[in-house]
Amino acid sequence: LVSRALDASMRDGACEREHAIMLDIGSNYGYYGVWAAAAGCRVVLFDPQPACQAGVQWAIEHNNLRARARLVRHGVAYPTARLPVSSDTGCDGHFPFN
Repeated sequence: LVSRALDASMRDGACEREHAIMLDIGSNYGYYGVWAAAAGCRVVLFDPQPACQAGVQWAIEHNNLRARARLVRHGVAYPTARLPVSSDTGCDGHFPFN
């Protein structure tokens, strides 16, 4: 479903709009965000897990997407909260809060 929505948005020219930015919140390894950046979208990827961050950063660098993709090494919450995340949990989307 997400892949079809992304495909439709890109065919619609959504990435070419002046202020269009895709947010990949809880990016894990960045599959969707990196895919969108490779297709020409400007993307901000968010993830609090160090293992996920390393994978996303590698994908951005390896695919030469620094001009279109930015990694934010935090989760997203409202209201603003600080929840330390264990650094040894891997990148599976499941993690205990310290």
